[in-house]
Order: sequence, then C-alpha cells, then structure tokens
Amino acid sequence: MILKDTASITLTEPVASAIKTQIAGTISESSLKTMIGGFTWHLPGKEVSAGDEWSIADQMNSGGMMLMIATTYHLDRISGNNASITVESSIKAAENATPIKSGGQQ
Repeated sequence: MILKDTASITLTEPVASAIKTQIAGTISESSLKTMIGGFTWHLPGKEVSAGDEWSIADQMNSGGMMLMIATTYHLDRISGNNASITVESSIKAAENATPIKSGGQQ
C-alpha cells in the first residue's frame, strides 16, 4: 500500500529513483521487523497469563567490558489494555571478560 503512494512523488530523475529506492528499503519486511524488534525483543514470544514468568539473557559491551545481563519478567496482572510486569535484572561481567584499563589501573 505504501509503495503505491510513491507514484505521487513528483521529483525528477535521478533524484526520484533514488528516493523511491530508499522508501522501498525503509518499508521492506526485514526493515519493519528490525524496527518493531527494537520495541518487542523482551516480550515472551508466546501467550502468557497473570502469574507467568519468562527470562531473557543478553550481552552488552560497556566501555570495553562484556557484561552478561539476565532479566526475569513476571506478569503480575492484566487490567483492560494494561499489563503490570515486575522486572528484575542481574548484571555482571562475563566470565571471560577482559578487565578495563583506566588510567593505568585494571
């Protein structure tokens, strides 16, 4: 549907083709999944009910040190369109993380 609307772009060549290509790339299936994934990656990926828990393990490089982040989510209750979720995270350096050197110190 969005791509059909690009027909109304009245730019002349070569700019018109470049912009249409950019629009098509921005709204491609993989691009949209990537954008939405940024907001939904922490969701359980299955139907859950009040009282259910799920966990996600993630890694993050912070200032040159690899950190392991373990997060547990608990769905406390659902009220209409609102969900109350308790979230607890444990963050620690990865077992094989190289120590950070700062000011000559490790």
